[in-house]
Amino acid sequence: MVPKLTPLRDIGRDYGVYAGSPYRSGIIAPLTPYPDKTTPPVLAAVTPNTGPAAGGTPVTISGIGFTGATAVTFGGTAATAVVVVDANTITCTAPAKAAGTYDVRVTSPTGTSTVQTGAADNYIYT
Repeated sequence: MVPKLTPLRDIGRDYGVYAGSPYRSGIIAPLTPYPDKTTPPVLAAVTPNTGPAAGGTPVTISGIGFTGATAVTFGGTAATAVVVVDANTITCTAPAKAAGTYDVRVTSPTGTSTVQTGAADNYIYT
Protein backbone atom coordinates (compact mmCIF):
# COMPACT_ATOMS: atom_id res chain seq x y z
CA MET A 1 0.00 0.00 0.00
CA VAL A 2 1.40 3.37 -0.98
CA PRO A 3 0.92 6.02 1.73
CA LYS A 4 -1.25 9.03 0.87
CA LEU A 5 0.86 12.17 0.64
CA THR A 6 -0.19 15.51 2.05
CA PRO A 7 1.22 18.93 1.15
CA LEU A 8 4.24 20.24 3.07
CA ARG A 9 4.35 17.53 5.73
CA ASP A 10 5.25 14.86 3.17
CA ILE A 11 6.85 16.94 0.43
CA GLY A 12 9.90 15.07 -0.76
CA ARG A 13 9.54 12.33 1.87
CA ASP A 14 11.09 9.00 0.93
CA TYR A 15 8.95 6.19 2.32
CA GLY A 16 11.47 3.52 1.44
CA VAL A 17 11.52 0.51 -0.81
CA TYR A 18 9.47 -2.66 -0.81
CA ALA A 19 11.43 -5.55 0.63
CA GLY A 20 10.84 -9.06 -0.61
CA SER A 21 8.99 -9.66 -3.87
CA PRO A 22 9.89 -7.64 -6.97
CA TYR A 23 6.12 -7.31 -7.50
CA ARG A 24 5.87 -4.78 -4.66
CA SER A 25 4.45 -7.03 -2.00
CA GLY A 26 5.99 -7.45 1.40
CA ILE A 27 7.20 -5.15 4.13
CA ILE A 28 8.23 -1.55 3.53
CA ALA A 29 11.72 -0.80 4.77
CA PRO A 30 11.72 2.97 5.62
CA LEU A 31 14.65 5.08 4.53
CA THR A 32 15.86 8.38 5.95
CA PRO A 33 13.28 11.09 5.24
CA TYR A 34 14.10 13.96 2.92
CA PRO A 35 15.26 16.65 3.55
CA ASP A 36 18.51 15.42 5.00
CA LYS A 37 20.97 17.39 7.10
CA THR A 38 22.52 19.10 4.06
CA THR A 39 19.37 20.29 2.30
CA PRO A 40 18.76 24.06 2.47
CA PRO A 41 15.29 25.37 3.36
CA VAL A 42 12.57 25.31 0.68
CA LEU A 43 9.76 27.90 0.73
CA ALA A 44 6.26 26.81 -0.32
CA ALA A 45 4.19 29.89 0.59
CA VAL A 46 4.37 33.38 2.07
CA THR A 47 1.10 34.46 3.73
CA PRO A 48 0.01 37.17 3.25
CA ASN A 49 2.13 37.81 0.18
CA THR A 50 1.47 41.55 0.05
CA GLY A 51 1.76 44.50 2.42
CA PRO A 52 2.54 48.21 2.66
CA ALA A 53 5.97 49.64 1.82
CA ALA A 54 6.17 50.87 5.41
CA GLY A 55 6.54 47.23 6.54
CA GLY A 56 5.19 45.91 9.83
CA THR A 57 2.96 43.21 8.35
CA PRO A 58 2.96 39.89 10.27
CA VAL A 59 3.92 37.14 7.81
CA THR A 60 3.82 33.34 7.99
CA ILE A 61 6.26 31.38 5.85
CA SER A 62 5.52 27.73 5.06
CA GLY A 63 7.95 25.19 3.65
CA ILE A 64 10.45 22.59 4.77
CA GLY A 65 13.86 22.58 6.43
CA PHE A 66 13.34 25.56 8.78
CA THR A 67 14.84 23.89 11.86
CA GLY A 68 17.51 26.18 13.30
CA ALA A 69 16.77 29.00 10.84
CA THR A 70 18.85 32.05 11.69
CA ALA A 71 17.47 34.71 9.33
CA VAL A 72 14.63 35.69 7.01
CA THR A 73 15.14 38.38 4.37
CA PHE A 74 12.77 40.23 2.05
CA GLY A 75 14.77 41.30 -0.97
CA GLY A 76 17.95 41.27 1.13
CA THR A 77 16.47 43.25 4.05
CA ALA A 78 16.21 41.38 7.36
CA ALA A 79 12.78 40.62 8.78
CA THR A 80 12.14 41.31 12.45
CA ALA A 81 10.48 39.24 15.19
CA VAL A 82 11.50 35.99 13.47
CA VAL A 83 10.12 32.90 15.23
CA VAL A 84 10.75 29.35 14.01
CA VAL A 85 7.45 27.71 14.98
CA ASP A 86 8.49 24.27 13.71
CA ALA A 87 10.44 22.68 10.85
CA ASN A 88 7.73 23.80 8.40
CA THR A 89 6.64 27.22 9.70
CA ILE A 90 8.23 30.59 10.47
CA THR A 91 6.49 33.76 11.57
CA CYS A 92 8.08 37.19 11.20
CA THR A 93 7.38 40.85 10.54
CA ALA A 94 8.03 42.25 7.06
CA PRO A 95 10.61 45.05 6.97
CA ALA A 96 10.08 48.36 5.16
CA LYS A 97 10.97 48.29 1.43
CA ALA A 98 10.23 50.37 -1.66
CA ALA A 99 7.14 49.30 -3.60
CA GLY A 100 7.80 46.24 -5.75
CA THR A 101 8.08 42.45 -5.69
CA TYR A 102 10.85 40.83 -3.67
CA ASP A 103 12.02 37.29 -2.99
CA VAL A 104 11.75 36.02 0.58
CA ARG A 105 14.67 33.85 1.66
CA VAL A 106 15.30 31.75 4.75
CA THR A 107 18.80 31.01 6.05
CA SER A 108 19.49 27.99 8.25
CA PRO A 109 22.62 26.04 9.23
CA THR A 110 22.16 23.98 6.03
CA GLY A 111 22.16 27.01 3.71
CA THR A 112 19.88 29.66 2.24
CA SER A 113 16.70 28.92 0.31
CA THR A 114 17.07 29.37 -3.43
CA VAL A 115 15.05 31.89 -5.42
CA GLN A 116 12.10 30.08 -6.96
CA THR A 117 10.77 30.59 -10.48
CA GLY A 118 7.15 30.94 -9.32
CA ALA A 119 5.46 33.31 -6.93
CA ALA A 120 5.68 31.00 -3.88
CA ASP A 121 8.55 32.99 -2.34
CA ASN A 122 7.48 36.47 -3.49
CA TYR A 123 6.29 39.33 -1.30
CA ILE A 124 4.72 42.39 -2.93
CA TYR A 125 5.10 45.82 -1.35
CA THR A 126 2.42 48.34 -2.31
